[in-house]
Amino acid sequence: TPQATYSPDDEQSVLTVADSLTALREGDRRTLYDPNGGDGTTAVGWAAPGPSGEYVACGVDEGGREQYDVVVLDTATGEAVETLPDCGRTSEETVAWVGEETADGFYYCTTGSADDGSQLEKTLLYHELGTDPEDDTHVTDAFTDHQWPSLETDGRQLFVTVTENWDRADVYGYHGPP
Repeated sequence: TPQATYSPDDEQSVLTVADSLTALREGDRRTLYDPNGGDGTTAVGWAAPGPSGEYVACGVDEGGREQYDVVVLDTATGEAVETLPDCGRTSEETVAWVGEETADGFYYCTTGSADDGSQLEKTLLYHELGTDPEDDTHVTDAFTDHQWPSLETDGRQLFVTVTENWDRADVYGYHGPP
């Protein structure tokens, strides 16, 4: 299970992983991603583990702007195997992995940038591991400024909960090709 840990000596939290709950309880974890090597402005904001724990997608932010790159890490090696740049204000709630035994890819939402005022524009996409993010499948961008999607999957079917103004939430199921 990936977990962010913080030490008083670190500028930012470090993403760590343990091989079992017993190992986690005993403090036996290894570093998966340490953003502390640079100028102290790179941070891991969130993490979403894949279905078998083989991969974890995490939001990496530069400069505290909460404009994340989605970085996919191999949990065995800590190697970054994919980077989806400039995804905006994403979170672990806007990533849903596909694949029952191993990860085939994931659905994710992007937003526009706060720099140009487009941060309320949202797009739902699908990324297949091993492919260029420029070729990701566009699912929909039919969200209003006041609607916020959160994603879940059972490994095959996507469920999107769309919350609007904290007053209403609708759940949609999508069982089509990614």
